[in-house]
Amino acid sequence: MDYDIQRLCIENLNDIARIHKSVYKRDFPLDTLHKKYDTAYLGISYCGYIAYFNGEPVAFYGVIPTASHWGDKTEISAQSMDSMTVEAHQRKGLFGLLANKTCDLAKEIGITFIWGFGTDVSERPVIDKVGFRCDERVRGYRFAARKRGLDKLLNKVPSLRSMVENRILRILQKHISQRTFQGSLHTLTEYPMITRNEAYFSYKRYNTTFIIELENVLFWIKLHPHHGIMVGDIEAGCEAQLRIGILAFKALADRHGLGAFTFQTSPGTFTEKVAAELADESFPSWGVCYRSLTSEFPLEKLKVTWGDLDTF
Repeated sequence: MDYDIQRLCIENLNDIARIHKSVYKRDFPLDTLHKKYDTAYLGISYCGYIAYFNGEPVAFYGVIPTASHWGDKTEISAQSMDSMTVEAHQRKGLFGLLANKTCDLAKEIGITFIWGFGTDVSERPVIDKVGFRCDERVRGYRFAARKRGLDKLLNKVPSLRSMVENRILRILQKHISQRTFQGSLHTLTEYPMITRNEAYFSYKRYNTTFIIELENVLFWIKLHPHHGIMVGDIEAGCEAQLRIGILAFKALADRHGLGAFTFQTSPGTFTEKVAAELADESFPSWGVCYRSLTSEFPLEKLKVTWGDLDTF
């Protein structure tokens, strides 16, 4: 088959939504799509390629630029995401073609490495076909709490789920914080990580998240109809304070019947250590995949949390 390969740009951005609809059978809100790919604050936007067949978009691979740092050194990296091919055009080499063209483009426009969260489906292809490596896995931690019986019933009716989310939101936002949030990794200067500054959080507003404070511990929160209370990251001054904060969150969730909350992070940090001690359940999650283009960072040490995921 002959495919027309075009670089992603603002004029063809809506074609990603068309591919998404064909692959996943659900809409991708165009407003969210445009905000997600608008990374003009970094001076780099629209890094990816779309494949067309007979004028129809059939496959896409793209990355989202983001600032990153290792100690006092900074680089522009990019998160790999939204790779998809409509069923009739799968197994025709489009993934490898588009991904490698995107890597070449990324290097050309100044991106030094590409990273991503490898799933059971995506991890092996990016390693075998695009030259990524995966040295470490994110760990997930679930903290149990009572779920109000009425909410369990309402969640079974899609049209009523928003009532549950709004109640949880009202309770949690009583503890909302305006403090500057940096997360659990920012003091770990020996590890490369994603840079979280005012510009980053302003960009991330395409997803609805907020910060709450309990016992001087900050939690970055997103609510999800299926995953419940998602914690993108946690910031505490020390292990002892972190324990107090997590236990306070568990008590709050249990008292109001909010249900469990879940946190996911790279291993080997004091936040992960305390989460492992206090969680009611732990599970292996994504692989931390990466490909260096021109990076000087020790990428085998790259640390991430759930909040770094594009959909958080």
